[in-house]
Order: sequence, then structure tokens, then C-alpha cells
Amino acid sequence: MMVGLGSQISFSALIRLQTQRALVLRSLLGTTVLLPLLGAGLLAILLPFVERTAIAAIALMLVCPSAPLAQQRAAQAGGEHLLAIRIQLGAAILAIVTVPIFVYGFTAAFGASIWTLSALTVAGQVFGVQVLPVLAGMLWRSLSPTTATRWQPRVVAIAQLILVILSLLILVKTAPLIWKFLVNNGIAFVGMLALIGLSLGLGQVLAGRETTQQTTVAIVTAMRNPGLALLLTHQDSRLDLPSVTIGILSYLLLTIILLVIYQRQRS
Repeated sequence: MMVGLGSQISFSALIRLQTQRALVLRSLLGTTVLLPLLGAGLLAILLPFVERTAIAAIALMLVCPSAPLAQQRAAQAGGEHLLAIRIQLGAAILAIVTVPIFVYGFTAAFGASIWTLSALTVAGQVFGVQVLPVLAGMLWRSLSPTTATRWQPRVVAIAQLILVILSLLILVKTAPLIWKFLVNNGIAFVGMLALIGLSLGLGQVLAGRETTQQTTVAIVTAMRNPGLALLLTHQDSRLDLPSVTIGILSYLLLTIILLVIYQRQRS
């Protein structure tokens, strides 16, 4: 999926931002830095009242930007596809720096009450599953644009189909557990809704006054990367893996629901 994402744009096209330079930089600041910082403030308030597993799930989603289907969702909502790709690719590459920093920062702020992840281990995981595939796709586009143009839509379509099918199967299978999690963690449920709403609002504010750009940046900011979050969960043996996994899936499901509502309001 990340190779297909990278193959949609070359290195030169990513760097050549033209009039969108300030917008892309603001958007990257929002999705990789500001949202985790704002989320950390909310988590500090929730910490005494919410289970450790729920806090860990929310924190992992906060620090993991660049969801694989973000640009597709933004395009469906009437956003700018190229802008979404630039933000998403930029966030995917910056994640090699921002994710370990926030993992370390959250550990320093909340201690073992949230996780015992190593920043260096996280950096290696982010590079292997996100940065390297994206760079490989961009290199393919740069070296062989004709081949990439011909095959990229098929690669992306197949990857998206597989991802959607797997996501639906997982959500359907875990639906009773997600429902139980949300019922038993009412404060965490409200916190997740607040953070998703905050991320949509943050993206919309950072985008400026252009409606299509507001939609694009809001959606890309709100959509976090559950695959990367789940991968990082496996790096901490002290975490309750099943419970944190259900927490991450709950955040994902709530994001999908709120994005549908947001998309209808914007259309």
C-alpha cells in the first residue's frame, strides 16, 4: 500500500510545492506535531479516569499519522487529491522523526502508565514499514515514470481493495468486543470523539478559507495510521495486546463514522 502511495508522485513533484508550500507545511505541522501535542494535554486530563490500555490505544493513534486511505477519502469528499498525497507522503516520511520523538515524550510525561516503548525500536519499525516503501514507490516513479503511470492505478486499487476487505472483516469480527470496550470505557469513548473532532477542526483551521483545501487537510489530519499503531503495540510486551488492539480499532471505527458525517455536512 505504501509503495503504491509513493508511486503516485515523484521526488521532484513532492518538493515542487509552488503556491501550496505554506499550506503543505502548515498541514504537516498539524498532523505530525500539533495534534499529538493537543492530544497529550487531553490525555493528561483523562489519565486518572481511564484504563491504561485505552490511554495507550489513543496515544498510539495520535502519534501515528498518514493513514493509507487518507487521500482516497479526501478525494471522495471533494478534496484536492494531489494536496492530500503531498501531505500524506510528507507525514509518512517525517514519521521516522516525529513518531519516536512523541513516543519518548509520552513516556517521559506519563511514565510506565502508558507504555515502555523504545524510541529507537519505534524508529526502526517506522522506517521499515512506512518510510522505506514510500521512498521505493517514489524512486520507481522518478526512474520509470511511464511504467509507474501504467501500473500505479492497478497497484493502488489492489492494495486498497485488500486493505478495505481486511479492515471490514476485522471490524465485523471484533464488533462485539468494540461495543463492549466503548460501553465499559465511557470516558475514553468521549475522549476519542473529542480528539477526532479536534483533529478535523485543526485541519480545517490550518487549511485557510478554501473549501476544498479545508476538506482535504481536515480529513488527512483526522485519519491516523492504525496499521502502524498496531505494529508498535507488538513492540511492548507489557501492554495488554488484545485490549489495546480493540482500543485502536474502536478509535478507527469512530473516525470512520465521524468522517462520514463530516463528508455529508461538507457536500
